Order: sequence, then C-alpha cells, then structure tokens
Amino acid sequence: MSVRTTLPAITLLLAAGLLTACGERTPDRSLAEIREAARTGDPAAQYELGVIYGRGELVARDDLEAARWLRKAAEGGLAEAQYGLGVLYDRGRGVERDPGKAVGWYREAARGGSAPAQLNLGFAYAAGEGVERDYSEAVDWFRRAAEAGHGLACYNLGLSYARGRGVDRDDREAARWFREAADRGIDRARYELALMYSLGRGVDRDDREAARWFRKAAEQGNVRAGYNLGLMYAHGIGVGPDDREAARWFRRAAEGGDAGAQFTLASLYAAGRGVDQDFGEAVTWYERAADQKIAPAQLNLGLIYARGEFVGQDYRKAEKWFGKAAEQGSAEAQYNLGRLHDGFWGFERDYPEAALWYRRAAELGYAPAMTALGSFYESGRGLPPDRTEAASWYLAAAAFGDDTAGGKWNGLQETMSPDEREEAERRARSLTEEISRRRDPRPEDRSR
Repeated sequence: MSVRTTLPAITLLLAAGLLTACGERTPDRSLAEIREAARTGDPAAQYELGVIYGRGELVARDDLEAARWLRKAAEGGLAEAQYGLGVLYDRGRGVERDPGKAVGWYREAARGGSAPAQLNLGFAYAAGEGVERDYSEAVDWFRRAAEAGHGLACYNLGLSYARGRGVDRDDREAARWFREAADRGIDRARYELALMYSLGRGVDRDDREAARWFRKAAEQGNVRAGYNLGLMYAHGIGVGPDDREAARWFRRAAEGGDAGAQFTLASLYAAGRGVDQDFGEAVTWYERAADQKIAPAQLNLGLIYARGEFVGQDYRKAEKWFGKAAEQGSAEAQYNLGRLHDGFWGFERDYPEAALWYRRAAELGYAPAMTALGSFYESGRGLPPDRTEAASWYLAAAAFGDDTAGGKWNGLQETMSPDEREEAERRARSLTEEISRRRDPRPEDRSR
C-alpha cells in the first residue's frame, strides 16, 4: 500500500455562485435614527435598515422586512441595495425565489459599478440561471469585477482561461488571474496556482513555489491543498522529505473530509510511516475513504476482513467491501471476490459465483484472474470442462504477465492434439487483442 506519487489533475469547474450577505451597516447611527431616515426616503438608510433586518442585528431577523427596505433603496438607485435585493431573489429569502428577477437586479447594480453584482451576473450567465447560458458574457462580467479588484472574480476569470470557457484557453492568462486572486487571499486560487507551478502550466515549473502556495491554501483550510502538500513532503518534492510532516498534512486534509487523504493516512498507519503503527486507526480511515467510494480503500477493507488482519475475520464484510470496489470496476476486487467464493480464507465455496467474478476480472485484463479462469475450465469447477478454452486463458494470462500461467500452459499442451493447440493459440490471440483494445481504446473511442 503505497502513497500516490502523482498530483491530481486540476479541477476546472466554475465555482458556484457564492452570494454574500446583504452587506454591512454603518454603526454610527442608532436604530431609531436609521428608521426615521429610512421613512423619510433616504436610500442609504433604507439599505442599512434592510441589512439590519437581513442580518438580525439590533432586531429579530425578518427577511420580509429586509426585502421591503432593500427594494425601496434599490428603486432609489442605490447599487448596494440592488445587489442585496438580487441576492434575496437568488436565495428566495423574503421573496419567492426568482433567478430572472435576481439577474435583473444584479444587472442594475453591475451597471452602477457593484463588483459583487458583476461577479454574480457572471455566475448567472455561466450557469444559465435566470438568463440563457453565455460563457462569453460570463467572462465579460468576471473581467469587469476582476479589474475592480474582486478576488473571487479574478479566480473565476482564471478558471475561464484555464478551461477555455468563453475565451480561448490561455494558461498564462489563467496563471496571471489566479495570482491576482491568490494575492487577495482566495484559497482556491492559491491551490490552482500551486497546481500550475507543479505542472509547469502557464508558468515555469517550480516545485518550491508549488509547495509555498499549497501551504498558503492549506493553512486557510483548503483540504486538497493540504493533501498535495502532504504528497510533497512524502516524496521530497519542493520541500525536504519528512514523513511526519506529510502525515500531519494528510491528517488535516483527512479530517476535512478529503477521501484521498483519508486513504493515504490509513496506509501510513498500516505501514507505520510518519506515525506510530496503529491498525485500528488504519481500519478507521480506510472505512471513511471507502464510504466515499474510494475503490482501493474498499479493496483493502475486503482483504483485511477476509484475512482477519487487524480485526476479527468477517466474511460478510469482506464480501461487502470487495463487492463495492468490484461494482466500481476494480479488477483486483473482482478477482478477490472470486477467490472468496473459491474457498480462499475459509469462506463457503460457490464455484459458479467464483467463475463469474474471475471472468469479469479476466476480461478487464487482470492476469491472475485469467489463470484462475483457465484452471476452472481445465478442472470443470463452476464451468463446463474445456481444455482448449483453459489453454487459451493460460496463454492470455502469460501474455499479460502472470508467471504461473506459462507453466500451466506447458503442462496442459502436452495432452492436447496439434489442432487443439492451434485453436487454443488462435483464441488466445483473439482474447489478448480484445482485452488490449478494452484496456487501451483507440483515440477515436476516447472522445466518446
């Protein structure tokens, strides 16, 4: 069980519309003074009173009153209030949710120079919420807000360039805007900038800079950054190798819910690397990662329960976890599910079920499963006996690297006629070609 050595690919999804609250109020006036000014038609006081009701400051929170006063201020032309009213329509707070009306008020505020409104208008165009989806228009509004210094807008403009959404893909521009956002404290921008330094995308590759930006993002609680910083310490990339520091960052990311970090931390506890060996902790963290559908964690749990390692032997739990990993396409899990039903580890034998799982793993190119399937055909366990089919699977398994398969083929071929051997070799070539195509599809298949 080894730590992953490759950094994950950049996630380039446009962020969800992070809507701020209505705004801030100025504390230099009493509530009575604000009420009086609002009643006499002062847009600034109306806005401030709306914020007070929306935040529940000085009064009980009342979304209806918040919407009423923000509307008065918005209709008076105050951009902050127009933006705040748009947020209420976006969230359905104090008004019936209406993305179209939200966009209308964002647009009014954006024209008045509100950078948060420009950002949210960009989100609306990117998501097709309240307007027809238009990535070019989204980029235009992200750019306006970014040029006004809005950190999240800088980040989303960087994402647009990195992904080529609404603009031509341009990694250098992406890196430039990620840096602008990173310098304004946006943790996700710091994470993306670190990835660009680690991959040499849009900037010269620089592992030290990557580690520096991963650290900044991780210290803000970005769990993916913490996981990647752990990887860098584990492998001495951009920092000196330090297993304990790696484990510390993996734990922080794992506790933040990162499934990859949970799996890696479990592996560290099992191996006693960077932490005191603790099999109970290993099982705990494997289970957390497995619950998040991490197939290698599910496979490891299956092996742990099948063998009775660290925990009491439990065949049903082994079957459960092997099954979950197998459903996700793990050939090794499918093979081990076959072994479980084949009577390994003392489980009740069910040869037809074992043959089914061996075949699934074999068809994915897992060489030990090919050999096991060949053995079933040779012996007639769970399948009709067929020496030619057995031999073809042995040959295919040998081609895919199973050292034991060659000996089985040599032993079986001595009992076969020349015609049977020729047929077995023909079938083996066909199997090998078909499985190779399945494992490594042609370029035209990859785009489907």
